[in-house]
Amino acid sequence: MMNVTYIAHSGFAVETEHQVLLFDYAQGELPKLSPEKPWYVFASHVHGDHFSEEIFRLAQKQERIYFILSSDIPEEKVEDRRKNHVIFMAPWEKIMVDGMWVETLKSTDEGVAFVVTLEDGTAIYHAGDLNDWFWEGEDASWNRKMEECYDKVLEKIRGRHFHIAFVPVDPRLGSRACDGAVHLLQRVTADVLFPMHCWEQYGVIAALKEKLEQENFGGRIADISGRGQVFQV
Repeated sequence: MMNVTYIAHSGFAVETEHQVLLFDYAQGELPKLSPEKPWYVFASHVHGDHFSEEIFRLAQKQERIYFILSSDIPEEKVEDRRKNHVIFMAPWEKIMVDGMWVETLKSTDEGVAFVVTLEDGTAIYHAGDLNDWFWEGEDASWNRKMEECYDKVLEKIRGRHFHIAFVPVDPRLGSRACDGAVHLLQRVTADVLFPMHCWEQYGVIAALKEKLEQENFGGRIADISGRGQVFQV
């Protein structure tokens, strides 16, 4: 059993029996999380809606903490005294941290997406800004190239199963808002999909549900309707 808290935008906290994982926490109120467990703080890229230097203040109240950051985040943004607890990861890397595997995929925007596999086999996917960014009004060749790049990355994880998947569903993409999630789930399976990067326009989740019903998605879609929601998975 895991508690998943939607913090804001693409920020989520995942608390398991043994650890706390914090993804792309850049805004919103941090929930109460166990100080008895180690914390692992992930930042997928340097954009201000995914990364804030404020995360390093967490080390003032949590001794056992690691920061796992995309390599596009400048090292000078990291407080010197925490450098021994910081790991930078470029795309297409795989490392073990305290018994869990952390893999990175190359984003179609900036930085990386994370695939985290816990010691018990629980697999978590956080896309960051890895998505099919199809912008209406953009040059058709650019949009085709974006889709090709996105699909090429997804082919690298074809057949994988994720217990939790955090995936962008951005309403600014209009009728194409759900394409990235649909393309992902044509290649992988997930028990629970958490829509993110919705800019607090949660109505887009209904459109996602409709799309995935057509795709016969067998998992659950988290009904996010506001900051601070907690889901048991």
